[in-house]
Amino acid sequence: MINKNKKEIFYSVLLMVIPLTILFSTYFISKEKKDDFAITKDTEIIEEEVNVFESLKIEGQAAIVKDINTGEILYAKNPDVSLPLASITKILTVLTVDKLSDNNMVNITLEDILTEGNSSLLVGENFNKQDLIDLTLSVSLNDGAAALASNAIGSLNLNGPENIFINEMNKLAQEIGMTRSKFYNETGLDENEKSAGAYGSASDIAKLFEYAISTNKDLFKATAESDLTITSREGFIHNATNTNKIVDKLPNLLAGKTGHTDLAGGNLAVVIDPSLNRPVVIVVLGSSVDGRFIDVEKLSDKTIEYFKNKK
Repeated sequence: MINKNKKEIFYSVLLMVIPLTILFSTYFISKEKKDDFAITKDTEIIEEEVNVFESLKIEGQAAIVKDINTGEILYAKNPDVSLPLASITKILTVLTVDKLSDNNMVNITLEDILTEGNSSLLVGENFNKQDLIDLTLSVSLNDGAAALASNAIGSLNLNGPENIFINEMNKLAQEIGMTRSKFYNETGLDENEKSAGAYGSASDIAKLFEYAISTNKDLFKATAESDLTITSREGFIHNATNTNKIVDKLPNLLAGKTGHTDLAGGNLAVVIDPSLNRPVVIVVLGSSVDGRFIDVEKLSDKTIEYFKNKK
C-alpha cells in the first residue's frame, strides 16, 4: 500500500515537473532569441548611423557631395545659399553655345580680346569649336568664353539686345532646375566691386554638372587633363596648364571647373567616379584660392571611404 502511494506521489510530481520544465525552457529559448535579435538590431542601427563626413571641416562657405545615380546627398553645407560663381559660369556658357549653334568654327575678334584677363589668343585666329571649348575651360579663358558666345549668336543671325546670349543662359539654367541661380555675363567675372557676374547655390551647380555629364560629357573631357596643346587653324600653338591643381589627385575625374574672383573667393566643382560607374559631383563655393583644392580633396577622400564602407 505504501509503495502504491509512493508511486502515485512520484507520478504526480513528475506530471507537475515536466510541464514546468517545458515552460521554463520555452521562456529562456525565446528570451535568448529576443536578445540575439536586439543585439543584431542594435548593430544594424550603429552601422546605419556611421557618417564618414560627420567630423569633416572645410573652409568653403557652401558645399555639396551628391551621388548622381541615386540622387543621394552624401554631404551638404549651406547647399541652397546663393553665392558668386566666378568661372564655374563657363560650364553653362559652353552648354548654351552647344545648344544654340552647330557652327564648327569660332573666330577671335578684337572685342573678344579686350575682355578682362590674360590670354594668348590672337585677333583673327580661328579655332575648331571643341578646341576653343577645351582651351577656355581648362585655362578659364575669359576672351575664349566671349568668343564662343558672340560666335554662337552671329552664326544664328539673331537680332536683339546685347544680352541675348545671357538671356539664353538663364533660360537654360531654369530648364535644368537651377532655381537659385542668376547669370549676368558669360565669363563669371565680377560686374563691379559689389556685384558678381553670376550667382548660384552649391545644389544648383551640382544640377548643372549632372546635366553637363548626362547630355554631352565629351564637351568637358579636357577639364580632366592636366595639360593641353591646341593649334588654331592658322597654325599658332597654344600650350595650357589646367587651373585645377588637383586634377591628377582625384579618382577617375570626369569633369571639373575652377572659379576665382574677389567677390567669389575660391570655387571648385568636379565630377569623379570613385566606385565603378558611380559618378559623384562635388561642389565647393566661397573658399579661398588654395582652400578650394584642399576642401575638394578632403571631400573626395571621404567619398572614397563612404563607398568602401558600403561594400
